Amino acid sequence: IQSNPEQSKHLETATMRLYDQWVDLVNLRSEEYSADSRIPSIQIGTPVQDAYRRDLTINSLFYNINTNTIEDFTGRGISDLKQGVIRTPLPPLTTFLDDPLRILRAIRFTSRYMYKIEQELYTAASSDVAREALRTKISRERVGVELSGMLKGPRPDLALSLLHDLGLYDCVFAFPPSSANMRMETSRSDHSFEPGLEYESVKTVVNMVRVLSYVPSLVSDPSNRIVLFLAGALWPYREALLFHNKKPQRPRPLIHYIVGESLKLPTKTADDCIKIVTATESILSFVDQGWQSKRDPTLWDRRRIGLMIRAAGPLWEYALALALSIDIRLHDPQYDLYRDQLLTAASSSSSSFSSSSSSSDHPTSTSTSEEDVESSWASSSSSSSAAPSMSSSSSSSSSAASSTSTISGCSPTTTALYSAPLGLAAHESFIANKVYSTFKSVVEESGLAGVWDEKPRLSGEEVITLFPKTPKGDWMTAVMQMMMELQLSQEQHHMPRNVAFRAFIRETFAGADSGEEIKKRVAQLRQQYEKARTEAWTKQIGEYSRVNYAHDNGVNI
Repeated sequence: IQSNPEQSKHLETATMRLYDQWVDLVNLRSEEYSADSRIPSIQIGTPVQDAYRRDLTINSLFYNINTNTIEDFTGRGISDLKQGVIRTPLPPLTTFLDDPLRILRAIRFTSRYMYKIEQELYTAASSDVAREALRTKISRERVGVELSGMLKGPRPDLALSLLHDLGLYDCVFAFPPSSANMRMETSRSDHSFEPGLEYESVKTVVNMVRVLSYVPSLVSDPSNRIVLFLAGALWPYREALLFHNKKPQRPRPLIHYIVGESLKLPTKTADDCIKIVTATESILSFVDQGWQSKRDPTLWDRRRIGLMIRAAGPLWEYALALALSIDIRLHDPQYDLYRDQLLTAASSSSSSFSSSSSSSDHPTSTSTSEEDVESSWASSSSSSSAAPSMSSSSSSSSSAASSTSTISGCSPTTTALYSAPLGLAAHESFIANKVYSTFKSVVEESGLAGVWDEKPRLSGEEVITLFPKTPKGDWMTAVMQMMMELQLSQEQHHMPRNVAFRAFIRETFAGADSGEEIKKRVAQLRQQYEKARTEAWTKQIGEYSRVNYAHDNGVNI
């Protein structure tokens, strides 16, 4: 297999191009696993042996090209497909200990199709022995691939809730091992985490799914779902920094470590998550100021907002959605996913967990026509909820099973998520439409969308000519940054011409004959700007208070 030839050469798989599609050709086989590896020893096998080595019964079906029939050698694949059940061909603990990655695959298929997890599978996946096998036998790259599949699917909220319920969060979002010689510090006095951050992670992603379902206009292009939901899942860990005990290196954000090392995702993905989290903190700060001033967008600092958008780039809309997901909970301290509204929604959902169990006996092979399976699939899909969809490219189907029993050990949150994403309450809709949608409109109307492509009015070479006696140095970065801040602080049609910029710089830095003096002047200018902005903001807050008092007391002003 081209992507990993060394790891796959034992599979004896031939790959060829047929009608512009890649086709894998492989023998029927049986497998035996060692205790410390998920790489099996391979023998030629029978169709039944090949079917039972599969991860799930719904993935163990064969298509016979001679008879044009689908063959179900486990005897459960077609019925599980019709009823929407996630089940393993063999006893689940056997299947999972052979290859623990199948635990994550089971979760991915559950959240992709909204199928039910069988009770025995749930119990096996949450066992200590299965968790330890997942932690020790599976490469971090494979964990990252499976998590990416969950996040790209239609219901990442259900996937993460299942990970939490099964006790697998620390197996997936792994912290550095003790052998890494790293220490972790947070803003708490004892540098520890507050309890319950894993559940906070789940709640954040649940809210993101709700926001993107019911306020889709916030994000123009939600296609990069891995970055979008990964940033939300890791938001609670934003304050943690990692310090190397032996090497004098800059501290590394824990979020960056988890994405880059625990999940082995590209460095750009880790960088993008940091951009989103940083921009989210800024947006929450801007909105909080607006909240105090009756949410008037004119009081938001154009320069600071512009700098935030410039740093985040096109990802600023992802940060906006994440900020709203956090804000609708911050302004409702009673918000809890276990509230009655969720439980009511769950009890009315027809797609609940199955409590059926599997047998280790091998039933007789059955076969059915392709049309029958397609019909049952269509019937299952047609019963899906009418709630807004997050993605036009994928939709989740509700199962057609009659059982409404919940699974032992499953949280009410996960049970509730088997229904459509919970709609926004009145106060949540207010915050979404009157605040965050307004925020986005102000950004677009003021010309800040796309500001990440804006260039400074003067190039570096032009700046150097204004300081002919000063050697090149980091003062140039300070001046260029100051110029960009000045550009961002003014509407485009009020922007001075380049000649005015030169005159301004000459006047501002007159007499500054060293790099240190230039940087000092830049810092002073920034302080003056912040002071003037604060005074103007405070004055307008006072004006709001005066107008509100007059309105409430019937006084003419």
